[in-house]
Amino acid sequence: MEQLQINKYVEKLKNAWPDINFNELLLQNTGIGFVLEYLFQHDGEVINAEDIAMNLHCSLPRVTNLLNSCVKKNWVIINIDDNDHRKKIIKISEEGKQKRQSTVQKLNPLSNK
Repeated sequence: MEQLQINKYVEKLKNAWPDINFNELLLQNTGIGFVLEYLFQHDGEVINAEDIAMNLHCSLPRVTNLLNSCVKKNWVIINIDDNDHRKKIIKISEEGKQKRQSTVQKLNPLSNK
């Protein structure tokens, strides 16, 4: 996702929830949250790194770095496609779903009520 688009989203979030420091959350997130959210929203579908890069409007090397970080934290599972061994299929793990859910709860002040 390009910085301009991210800045627009942050501004919308700031207006919706003025009590939350979204700049700090954005700096802490560094894109992993976007990847987890995308995988969560497309759970059960065949997803590869190119799909993520295209839909999040960022480079393939950036997505690869984010995915590698997620794999190290056991938030994402990457398998080789049985039909084409050059392709990798990416899925969110149960731990990744839990991380995504905890992040959503922290971002949504209404979720604690």
